[in-house]
Amino acid sequence: MMLIQNSWEGYLMVRILNLLERLEKQIHVMLFFRPIQEEKLVDFYISILMIELKKAELLNTSVKINLQIIPLDLKKIPYVILISKSIHTHHPPPPSNVPSDITEKLKKMIEVESEELVNITARKLISGNLIKATFGKEYLPQVHASLNNMDKLRRLVAKVQKAHHLYGQGILGLTYNIWKCEEKYLGYVQQSATFSNGHIMVICMSEVMAHAWTKLEYFEIDLSFKRVQGDINEFEVNCYDSQHNMSLTYAHVFTNIADAIAYERMFNPLFDWIYQLTGNKPQIYHIHQKGWKCILGDLDQAQAKGLGMALHKIHNSLTWEEHLLHIFKSCHIHYNRNVKNNKYSYQLKKLMYEFPNASTTERVNQIFEELEASDESTIKDWIAFYSKPWVRASLNPIYSFIALDIWQNAPDNTNMAESCHANCNRDGKALPLEAAILKAKNYDERQFISCDIHNCYGVAKSGKDQGVVA
Repeated sequence: MMLIQNSWEGYLMVRILNLLERLEKQIHVMLFFRPIQEEKLVDFYISILMIELKKAELLNTSVKINLQIIPLDLKKIPYVILISKSIHTHHPPPPSNVPSDITEKLKKMIEVESEELVNITARKLISGNLIKATFGKEYLPQVHASLNNMDKLRRLVAKVQKAHHLYGQGILGLTYNIWKCEEKYLGYVQQSATFSNGHIMVICMSEVMAHAWTKLEYFEIDLSFKRVQGDINEFEVNCYDSQHNMSLTYAHVFTNIADAIAYERMFNPLFDWIYQLTGNKPQIYHIHQKGWKCILGDLDQAQAKGLGMALHKIHNSLTWEEHLLHIFKSCHIHYNRNVKNNKYSYQLKKLMYEFPNASTTERVNQIFEELEASDESTIKDWIAFYSKPWVRASLNPIYSFIALDIWQNAPDNTNMAESCHANCNRDGKALPLEAAILKAKNYDERQFISCDIHNCYGVAKSGKDQGVVA
């Protein structure tokens, strides 16, 4: 063996050889090192080697002594000392590649239902029964060890989804599919629009839903926040169908903005699509003396104003506020909840709770006078809002132009809308936009088909009366 003369490296080799000659056991040693600039590094290497050799002496093995110096690119690779102890074999490398036949089966499993494809995830695959049905195994790592790495399955799901949804599953992908006249959207997605301020609006309503909507005397409107992931929410039109003992949805609007202008943009095309789908313009009782008599909401000012402006476009002899006096009724449960959550004194809250049920204008005026006499902060803002004519009329029938019998027949809450939201959310929450629309379509078709079966054969969806939620 040739050692480098007059160098610290050569000095290190001499010391290592002297050390190995004193051993009774024979050790195979590989040395990787970088240039040594001073003697203390030699002592450092020797100390590491001594520790490892002491461990090796505990083993009952004997192998041929072989000292091997392996040159490295010392600028890129740091030093390392490897000591081989005892006779051994290396384990084969872990299986990292998924066999092609398993990959193809996984792709077919992901594609098994085109509707589910837009919402498929690795978690849903491993928690479902498709793995058992496809491979005969309970768990995916049992199919092949490489699938213990969940990232492989996630990448495969993403690859399949990208192949089927070139423009994603948001508004761009939806617009592309509508442009291609995808059959699954025909007859349900009536309009998809974007505006200069970034407003996104997708209107969903079938011909059956439009016809049923025109026959109602009253209905509920509400905004749901859970079905679609991101900043897009779902506006719905709902009502309880007493004939079939079911809560039904008559229109969906997916929107990312919920101000008064956005709501006006929603109501105007909704009314227009009723005309296009049914051939009849929507009838409003206080305008046409027939048709819709009452609309219930949760006292969202932007929502109410948007509705009023849409009604003003139909009949411009009344202002948007005057239209609300004739048709809008707000949810008492939302009102009571807002009072409860405000930090007012018990006496003030007691007066606020009494306001919707006061039977005379004199008592209402007295309530507001007592509230004005209070020195509590923000009470003036509360009084200013609830003093508006349309707000008072939406809560108390003595201020409303809605006939008393209609007022009493219509609910005083939007629980039916909340019930519809809950039923829809059972099919999935935080979904991509396309998945949310397809889930909504499936739910609506299922409900209205159930109504048709009830009409034709007299078989109800449920044997018990699922009445209006009180």
